[in-house]
Amino acid sequence: MDILISSNLERLLYYASNKDTQKVSKWMQELNEKGRYQIDDETFKTIQNLFACGSVDDKNTSLEIKLVYDKTCYVLDPHSAIAYKTAKECKDRPIVSLATASPYKFSQDVLKALGYDEENEWKAMETLSKYCQDAIPTQLKELQDLDVLHNKVIDVASMKAVVCQSTKEVFHD
Repeated sequence: MDILISSNLERLLYYASNKDTQKVSKWMQELNEKGRYQIDDETFKTIQNLFACGSVDDKNTSLEIKLVYDKTCYVLDPHSAIAYKTAKECKDRPIVSLATASPYKFSQDVLKALGYDEENEWKAMETLSKYCQDAIPTQLKELQDLDVLHNKVIDVASMKAVVCQSTKEVFHD
């Protein structure tokens, strides 16, 4: 999950702890005060029994995008391709996968999976729109005409120094 405090996570803990609101409330309070919490072994085992996990490398993610498109003419985004491939491997349990990303956010990578190389990200979106069953999302299309706000590129070796310097500038150390 992309967010620290998720109502869905809290709901999962509620059901996994056998609807023990006191436990869940305590964990959420610890998270709020300390930035972390530790669930009990019983709740953890319940969650372990509910979920499976898997991973898919870049090559197989691209392959899954291509396979699904060739079979269904539907264009998966990379996140959904990973979820879909992983779900196919978990045949012993029910699967729920909700796509939250657009293939247009990853136009160049998705096009590459479909066999096309496009250096220009805006042309990639236009080309991808010929394969997708929907239009380019307005918010993404409009980005082309907006000013670039963040254009600093930092190599990995300099990352720590840049973060420290930027923090000093923000907090006037």
